[in-house]
Amino acid sequence: MKKSSFVTLVLGIFSALVLGSGMSMALLPDSGLYNQGIIVGCLGIIFSLITVMVHRKLTNKPKINLSLKTIGIALVAIIGVIVFGGGLSLTMVFNQLVVGTILAIIGIMALLGLIPLSKGLKQG
Repeated sequence: MKKSSFVTLVLGIFSALVLGSGMSMALLPDSGLYNQGIIVGCLGIIFSLITVMVHRKLTNKPKINLSLKTIGIALVAIIGVIVFGGGLSLTMVFNQLVVGTILAIIGIMALLGLIPLSKGLKQG
């Protein structure tokens, strides 16, 4: 295993654990740790962004070019994840099964739409 792959693996697992812990803290109503969970979840997202930057540096890839297309894809991804997570929260925490399921499906469709947005569609 290459050094860059190992470092990326360790940082990715760490950031996923921090993000997951924050989400769990925020979504368990009996814990009373909603605000702390939001903070820990945001730290997990920041660690994920740091992981991407470290990986690109270790593999000698160029910096990410911020074009209008890149920003649009990022916005679709963020909105899709928020809608999907909101649907799951409505289903699991607030017992709103129908509305939560519909929102989760809409979020999944937005995330699936990222594939043609980023890679494009080819004839054949």
